Amino acid sequence: MSDDHPDGRPAAPAAAGSDLPSEADIASRLATARERMAKRTGIPLLPEDRPPQSVAGLAYRIGVEIVVAVGFGLGSGLLIDHWLGTRPWGLVIMFFLGAGAGVLNVYRAIGDAHAVFGTTPPPPRRRPGRPTPNAAPDTPSDGGD
Repeated sequence: MSDDHPDGRPAAPAAAGSDLPSEADIASRLATARERMAKRTGIPLLPEDRPPQSVAGLAYRIGVEIVVAVGFGLGSGLLIDHWLGTRPWGLVIMFFLGAGAGVLNVYRAIGDAHAVFGTTPPPPRRRPGRPTPNAAPDTPSDGGD
């Protein structure tokens, strides 16, 4: 019974004289390969129980999080208005709070996506007329050499 699978199924018997590697050997070789890949690409390893997220999964997550946050804001606003009799102010305020929470969740999801896909977020946009942070100040020229 020690060779059984974690879900209780009995392990398949190895053919006589076969040179198939054991599950432990395969797991250790896979872990070594993942570590080498992480060092080579610079992308951090994901936990074993969390598969990488696809682009479609990320898009679905973003859509669901916005809808749920706004829906929760609207629902709680309606309840507050009914309870306090402040119609429509609770609804309006909670709608904007829910929309803000949805945008914050999308921002966090995009940050996670950069870590998962190994990309770097775009640099902050520079506003015209403002100096770039950590840039050397301009020195006035004296007119010539």
